[in-house]
Parts: sequence; C-alpha cells; structure tokens
Amino acid sequence: MKTRVKIAVAVAVLGLLALRGAYLRLHRAQDERQGYAQQLHLRFSAVVDSLHAFSRTNGLVYFHVVGAEPDFASEARANRHLKANAMLAFVLRSNGHLSFHARDLEHFRAGDSLAIDTDADKIRIFRHRALAAESQVSKALTGRVLWARGH
Repeated sequence: MKTRVKIAVAVAVLGLLALRGAYLRLHRAQDERQGYAQQLHLRFSAVVDSLHAFSRTNGLVYFHVVGAEPDFASEARANRHLKANAMLAFVLRSNGHLSFHARDLEHFRAGDSLAIDTDADKIRIFRHRALAAESQVSKALTGRVLWARGH
C-alpha cells in the first residue's frame, strides 16, 4: 500500500513539474514575440486589399505597401536570435502578395489604411481618415514554440 502511495506522489510531482515547465516555456515564447516585433524596426503604411477569414476573428489580411518599401529582410535577421520560438514571421509572402495573420480580424476591412510600427508593437487601422482600431504586431506573428533543442 505504501509503495502505491509513493508512486502516485512521484507521478503527481513529475506531472506538476512538466506543467510548470510548459507554462514557463509558453511565457518565455510570448515575451520573445514582443521583443521580436521590436527588433524588426519596420515602420510603413499600407492599404488592406482583402481578407481571408479562417473564423470570425482569425485570418489573413492581404495588403500592399504605400510609399517606400520597408526592409522585410529584418525578419530573417531577427529569427537568428530566437531562443524560445523555432521561427516567427510577421509579413507572409505568397504569389507576390503580402499578408499578415490577424487574430482580431473583425477590426479590419478592405480599403482600410494601416500604419504599422513594429518598434511600438502597433498596427493602427484607419477608416475614412479616422482611427478605427489598433492591433499588436506581436499578436499577428506566425510561428511555433520551440519545445526542445534541435527544432
């Protein structure tokens, strides 16, 4: 009987340690997302071309840059320094189109103007020349958490 209790306690302790480790890893990964956004040093204006919804609040925002093209190569440089995430990406490229993953898709509409400032972790959404909403670059990142070394 005592052996079973000892085994149950050992399993419970190991389970709690595993849960704590996962919790800490996820928080480190979330903190790293914010730092990643600030490392991009992107500041540009864009116009929303279209939306591709996965659900009511989740999907892709397709856009085109207005004015000077930013240096999107900063993402590759920032990815080299990740520790808690395997890879992150803000701007997605597909068939010559630019997009980003919005987890608050309900704020965006085709034709909206965007002011993107990764240093401030902000995506400002303007509709009819007025600020309609704000979003965060760090929440628009696509990527995955690095659970173990060696990707």
